[in-house]
Amino acid sequence: MRGSDLFVYGTLRFPEILEILLGRVPALSPASARGWRVRALPGVAYPGMVADPDGVADGVLLGGLTEAECRLLDAYEDPEYEPTLITLDGGGRRARAYVWTGPTEPYDWDPVHFAEHELARFLMHAFDVLGDPVRRRILELLADGERAAGEISAVVQEEFGISQPGVSQHLRVLRENGFTTVRAAGTRRLYSVDPAPLREIDIWLERYRRFWTQRMDALDTEIARGRRERGQRGDGRVSSAQEGAGEEGTGS
Repeated sequence: MRGSDLFVYGTLRFPEILEILLGRVPALSPASARGWRVRALPGVAYPGMVADPDGVADGVLLGGLTEAECRLLDAYEDPEYEPTLITLDGGGRRARAYVWTGPTEPYDWDPVHFAEHELARFLMHAFDVLGDPVRRRILELLADGERAAGEISAVVQEEFGISQPGVSQHLRVLRENGFTTVRAAGTRRLYSVDPAPLREIDIWLERYRRFWTQRMDALDTEIARGRRERGQRGDGRVSSAQEGAGEEGTGS
């Protein structure tokens, strides 16, 4: 079930996150839905919306989403979110929303606290997980597609000289921290990348990207200037040589 309008109440209500995920910020308008509540979830920084007859869920309505953008946002969300058609306040407008189907905390999620504290803490933890070169190499292997645990282990053992139990430990860290997913296929365990944590890292880095972008632009300018100067000096040498050759010819 997909539609062009989506009611969001958690991380997707932040324009900077939408910009990273979609490459643009759709039309945003404040919205709320009675009969729902935005709850904190155990052990994670993002929330879930659950039914509550006395509750009101505040959020934002994303308008004009394309089919491709809807598919992308569906992939961004965890499997415990169920796309559901709900009724918004103020005229009975209908929109899709991601309804949480798992356990929740007994208190509401605070978007201000998330923006100021939780996102940065989550991202620092993600950087810690990816600080190990073995785990980065595993993600590189999975970037090309799903791989069996045995195949991953063989490559990592050969390149890093660690044992199979050591590789299994790194796979467990990536899995438990949400960077990979695993499914059983007969006797094999197949791993794949979960892109959500990587998107969060990219979102956090976006605010700093301008610093190295400016430096790279400045480097490009200097390289271009150096090429021009070398070209001008080269032209001058050719002209002098030609003039000298002409004078010698005239004298003879």
